[in-house]
Amino acid sequence: MKFTGERLTTHVNEYYTYEHLHRYYLAMDFVKSKDVLDIASGEGYGCSLMSSNAQSVTGVDIEEEAIEHAIKSYKKDNLRFIKGDIRFIPLPDSSFDVITCFETIEHIQEHSQAMKELKRVLKPDGILLISTPDSESNHHLASRGRNPYHPLELNMQSFSALLEDSFQEINFLFQKTINASLIVDDKNQSIGLSEYRGDFKEYNLYEPNQDAQYFIAVCSDNELDNKPKSSLLTYPDTRKNILEKVIFKLKNRFK
Repeated sequence: MKFTGERLTTHVNEYYTYEHLHRYYLAMDFVKSKDVLDIASGEGYGCSLMSSNAQSVTGVDIEEEAIEHAIKSYKKDNLRFIKGDIRFIPLPDSSFDVITCFETIEHIQEHSQAMKELKRVLKPDGILLISTPDSESNHHLASRGRNPYHPLELNMQSFSALLEDSFQEINFLFQKTINASLIVDDKNQSIGLSEYRGDFKEYNLYEPNQDAQYFIAVCSDNELDNKPKSSLLTYPDTRKNILEKVIFKLKNRFK
């Protein structure tokens, strides 16, 4: 399936590839033995991933091309794809235990209508996992409304208000793409961080202190008052284009 910039496809390997995969890996803990709806399922890789844990997965997308591609590419007994619009979901009331709605509502302006439909097809005790870009983010990779496929992005205030109109219990998570160095304590107790590694077909969960490149020790004959804590150092992208590499070599030669 051709990549247009609107839907991620499996031959694309960019930072946003891992943003999308990370959200689906997170969802895997919620979909075990559940009936799941993935709204705006696109190419279908997310549905295929979740179907390995879920009882059933239904992918809905507005584009016929995406649905045809998904049906041909992902064939499992507990997986189906149908054409549909988030504003008018062609499925019965109270059909799903879990709904994933990742990077979808910013593609339309009728947010309240979309939420009514999601709530309608979700079981009374069901769970909605929903993500959307922050229109006011200062992150260097944030779209801030510049994405031509996003007619209406939300900030934290408007996103919260939208969800609070439909749900009583809301737990927020925050996602960003970073270049980083991680230092984590040996038992991973101070942050309780999970590490995912995977691709479009499968993933694995690791403890962040596995496969470390270095050991760091803080030593004393006395008990430490200031216990070492896990930490994350973030830094700008260090990749260089050919011109930057040439300039660096020239500067380095005359040091």
